[in-house]
Amino acid sequence: QELSKRGLGENIDLRVVQLPVAYQKAKEQVIKIWTTLQPLLAVHVGLASSATALILLEQCGRNKGYQERDACGFHPEGACCILDGPEKIESTINMKTLWKNISVEGIDIIFSRDAGR
Repeated sequence: QELSKRGLGENIDLRVVQLPVAYQKAKEQVIKIWTTLQPLLAVHVGLASSATALILLEQCGRNKGYQERDACGFHPEGACCILDGPEKIESTINMKTLWKNISVEGIDIIFSRDAGR
């Protein structure tokens, strides 16, 4: 939300979408975003319940290992986001370089190659 206030410069159409903390609902919304908006780039910013004043720049996302139930009490089948999906997806954005070149007053920023672990 803060990024939408600051902007990204001219010719950048920034859309901020808040996803629910529910596996199935989030999946449906992400599919809708890709099919209707057809973005060139999507950035997921997650908030961990244990994190305060913290931004985690994740280089990759993992498909498996989801043991906790979501806000609706649902646990994904096989503890993964997409059955038979890839083990992980890597961002084409070099998050380590971004991490070295970004600072936000009062907020700790951490680079991670092990999303959610």
